[in-house]
Amino acid sequence: MSLVGKVYQGVYEFLCGRHPYYRPWHFQWLFLRETHSWQRRQMKKFKGRVLDVGCGQKPYANWITPGNVCEYIGLDVNPGADITVNVGEKWPVEDKTVDCILLTQVMEHLGDPEEVIKEMKRVLKIGGIILVTVPFLHPAHGLPYDYTRYTQQGITNIFSNGFKIIENTTAGGFGTVMASLILTWIDGSMNANTITRILKGILLPVWLLLALTINLLSVILDFLDFTNTHYANVCVLVKKL
Repeated sequence: MSLVGKVYQGVYEFLCGRHPYYRPWHFQWLFLRETHSWQRRQMKKFKGRVLDVGCGQKPYANWITPGNVCEYIGLDVNPGADITVNVGEKWPVEDKTVDCILLTQVMEHLGDPEEVIKEMKRVLKIGGIILVTVPFLHPAHGLPYDYTRYTQQGITNIFSNGFKIIENTTAGGFGTVMASLILTWIDGSMNANTITRILKGILLPVWLLLALTINLLSVILDFLDFTNTHYANVCVLVKKL
């Protein structure tokens, strides 16, 4: 990222919030609003040793109840995590030593999800919990490492062997999906070349107002969507048997 790009990113995060604490004028606010609300409620119940798979910078570490969790460990393929692993290798975590696993917005980026599920099952204690969130109707992102999308039924099938589904719900309706598609398209288009990136900076106030308007109108559309077929994310809680 260029110096100008870093300055813009810093200003944008100052005005709109930084993941996962987005404000309503952030272009991704609505896409993650219901998902993060559900995730925060579930993480408050976490106990014991927690493993955050695909942790990044561990943005959700503050959502646990400190007195209930004795250790919060981040695992990722990128350097900087508590545990750095290579794709396809066995994790350096002992069998049946983890109480809860967090797997948020990661499964779509797994070339071999069965291998990761096998590792999670190995390190998780009997009765241990896995919290999963994954996008369904959402643009391609994190390219070239974006491989698949999951419906509610697809997630159920993935965790059908040795696990019990405790909760399987969707987050975001038609409005959320439309807002996500429109706003990510605009954001991506404004990043297309040097000229559009300059315009993006100049038109930042307009961009924030547009994002806020689309987000708020799309909240209304969500209330009017009773189909449960046009959802943004799937949120699942599973227990190891």
